[in-house]
Amino acid sequence: MFGLLAGIIFLWISGIPVNTYKRLTLLQVYDKVVNFEKVGDFTSEYDLLLPSRKINTSLDSFVSSRDKKTIYSETYTINNVEIKDDKGIIDRILHICYSSNCQGTDKIEITGKKIFYFVNGNWYMDLNNNLVCSRTSMYPMPPEFSRGISLAIQRLTNSVDSSGVSRGKNLDSVKNCLDIQYAQSDQNLSGAEGFFLFNKSSAPEHLQIIVSPKYSASDDLLTATLLAHEMTHAYLHSTGIDQTITCYENEADAFTTEYIFVRSLTDEERNSISQRYYNQSSQAVMNLLETINGMLSYQGSSYYDKALNYVKASYFYQNQCGY
Repeated sequence: MFGLLAGIIFLWISGIPVNTYKRLTLLQVYDKVVNFEKVGDFTSEYDLLLPSRKINTSLDSFVSSRDKKTIYSETYTINNVEIKDDKGIIDRILHICYSSNCQGTDKIEITGKKIFYFVNGNWYMDLNNNLVCSRTSMYPMPPEFSRGISLAIQRLTNSVDSSGVSRGKNLDSVKNCLDIQYAQSDQNLSGAEGFFLFNKSSAPEHLQIIVSPKYSASDDLLTATLLAHEMTHAYLHSTGIDQTITCYENEADAFTTEYIFVRSLTDEERNSISQRYYNQSSQAVMNLLETINGMLSYQGSSYYDKALNYVKASYFYQNQCGY
């Protein structure tokens, strides 16, 4: 409290506007974060974590969740800094080289916004401080997709990803930027039941997902299951995480989210799906359960590991990932 009071007194004496002070100190903190990550000093980075987050996040768990890939150089370009009361938003481009060559897969650029919180006179970050979508309302879409989004977020709220952040929270952070529509026909899907557009037409504020028209006759459970998978792709793309992992890892993460959603179903909901599988009354249900059972047959200490081995062995994903 003394530090905050001293800062206010300093601003009053020097005549520096509060927002100017917050902007300058925010840039200093962000520079520290980048440099800590560049050299792998995650212990120092932990000191910048929100005090409220440290209650349930130990230093060991925080360090283990950080990206351990060796970085040769890391710089950034600031596009904009916005101060909203006690929130600071940095719009930046992160330039990372993993070797002196800095070409091909050894070079990535991650565009996005990072959000920080001003608490007791200091700036702190959350476990996941990506500001993924700044839209305040959802795109127009068929109502079954809106319901599927809400159901997926609700059921995945208590499941956390490898960094300790709620999967439901991750998906919720992109929902207003999702534009989900039906394909004109299944021929446009190349054998898939839905896909996220991995190209420049899917900008951070406009994440496009195309779904098979046969899902117009499906219930909300099946729609939410499919969307849990595709929304994970959208989240990984919008945060730039997809540039730091392989295509196979991207798919494994999406299948993991999908599987966790299925595990969240009630007994009644599972019985409904199982009955349709055994009656062979729904091709979507048959595809879903056969995929899950196929993945579970692969080796791995976790479902993610099993999913990763599954997609690596799949000719479909070998072709999709360019291997």
